[in-house]
Amino acid sequence: MEICRCLNDAITEVEKRTNLIIRARTSNGNLVLIDLYKLKNNPRLEGAEVFKMLFGICDANSFGKFPMGKDEEGCITIIRDLQINSRQWYIFTIFLEKGIVPGYDDYKLGKDYKYNEVSNNIETLQEICVKFGGLPSFDVFRENFYNGEQEVKAKIIASTPEKDINRKYQWRTVKSAIFCRQHPDSNFGWSFASTAVVKEGNSSVAYHNYRRDWNWSKEKPDYTSDGSNVFD
Repeated sequence: MEICRCLNDAITEVEKRTNLIIRARTSNGNLVLIDLYKLKNNPRLEGAEVFKMLFGICDANSFGKFPMGKDEEGCITIIRDLQINSRQWYIFTIFLEKGIVPGYDDYKLGKDYKYNEVSNNIETLQEICVKFGGLPSFDVFRENFYNGEQEVKAKIIASTPEKDINRKYQWRTVKSAIFCRQHPDSNFGWSFASTAVVKEGNSSVAYHNYRRDWNWSKEKPDYTSDGSNVFD
């Protein structure tokens, strides 16, 4: 308790001298410190006029300048009133400071398992930005992230028909028990892509997926020596 009292006194003293460091409570009651000077000069808040008005840091407010609501402890209530919890506020401040969300750096290093974390944090940040009246810099970040994801996915060679979202390939699925000579022939453009194991009754059966480019049949059709078409 003594430590908390000393910390509170120190914060109060800073507030009296500068009036730039303010206290706030999140929706789950946790204390956060907000540096209004850093907010006012943060380039990622450019165009976020509603946010600036809410925190009293806009240069000109056509509605007039009003003091922020505070509770009995002197903490501003805007974050709590908007039902923003500590985790959400953390994600928001990380974006303001670094221009990313938690997990983003690891994901860009190739850790694909981080995608869901990054995507969830982006959607959480979107909810916060909407509550604050919008953040143009976040809109750009979100659009670039998902557009980049679509480009990456389009370049990945699909291993199953389901993953071939752009329908780039022709597909054949063959039961592994079938005689090998009946599998799609590499001489006709087919290549092995993947194997899927399916439960059938009391046993498991493997199916092999083969693929080839759609344009292949136009350049070199699949014909056997007797002229009959194979697999088409």
